[in-house]
Amino acid sequence: MDIKNRFGEQQNLLLMDNNVLASPKFIEIIDEIKAMGFYKGATYVEPNQLKIAIDNLVSRYNDYGFMRMAFRLIHALIPRLRGKVAQKYYNTLAEYDLLVFETTTIENLLNAYPIIEEIYEKYRPKAPRLRYVDFNQGTDCRYVTDEIMQKMSEIPIRPLRIAFDYIGLKKQYVAAVKLAAKYGIKELSNYLLYNFQDKPEDLYERLRINIDLCKELDISIFSFPMKYIPLFGEEAKHRDFTGKHWNKKVVRAIQSVLNVTKGIVAPAHKNEKSSFFEEAFGKDLDEFYEILYMPETYIVYRHLFRYNLGYTKIWEKEYRSLSVEDKELAHKIIENNIFTDEEINKYNLNQNVRAFFKALYNTKRQH
Repeated sequence: MDIKNRFGEQQNLLLMDNNVLASPKFIEIIDEIKAMGFYKGATYVEPNQLKIAIDNLVSRYNDYGFMRMAFRLIHALIPRLRGKVAQKYYNTLAEYDLLVFETTTIENLLNAYPIIEEIYEKYRPKAPRLRYVDFNQGTDCRYVTDEIMQKMSEIPIRPLRIAFDYIGLKKQYVAAVKLAAKYGIKELSNYLLYNFQDKPEDLYERLRINIDLCKELDISIFSFPMKYIPLFGEEAKHRDFTGKHWNKKVVRAIQSVLNVTKGIVAPAHKNEKSSFFEEAFGKDLDEFYEILYMPETYIVYRHLFRYNLGYTKIWEKEYRSLSVEDKELAHKIIENNIFTDEEINKYNLNQNVRAFFKALYNTKRQH
């Protein structure tokens, strides 16, 4: 209650519980959330934030913070005002040196407030907005049951975060997502850990599962692949850790793909013929690995190199012409990321592989 009095009613509720579904009091937690006003369909009308700021300035609580808040709120109202009301409001701000923050003082804010109080209350935003609940640390699909998901659907959870850290959780994860859709939870999100004990194809499969579930169930799942970095030991001191099934080139390629969308893999829906996922990660595992070994500039500037310059199509043609054995040898060189004549001559390359590097990397250029 003290927090509510000090900062006012809040629109959304963020919970940082590490694994709320594991709590024996989960049902009670949901009921308490609903009692606080966060039930499905609940709306929120923002309280008078300027009054809250002024009250805190009167009590001298966090002077600088609430002075900035009051100044911001006062000026945010100006575009909503018209005619004589706008002129009176502006004149009051000018009279009390509140037009710029540098001349704003607590004393002047407190003196001006009684004059603009009625105007602010009348014209401030009051449109109802939906409320949302977010279990920010994610939920564990291994604990999901029909009863739990039905109970979860009683609060306006958005998004529902369900962990999918490794492919071994596939069965439980898919079941949990289907239960969410069954009870009308349509917006989901998750972090996908990679570069740990998984393999690159495991990441692809988890992303593909999410894309397919979106189309099947008409829901949205926003995936956030997260590279594993140790928390302790020497490897925690830098960001260069590479999992035992990974290599630096593949890790860089994943990061290059994610660079394009700031780390998000967006959902695909029923009527879409293609999706960002298939263009960025490939239609199947063969295309996925092809992209991983592609020059990173071709990945980041995908449209430029594919459609404008045509280099990507040339690279694909040459790459696909290599035999399985030749590709394995080419991969070793690409993973090494050094394409000088001296470096390439260290390998016993046949004519096909040598031509591949000569034509596409010019044997001098960094990959």
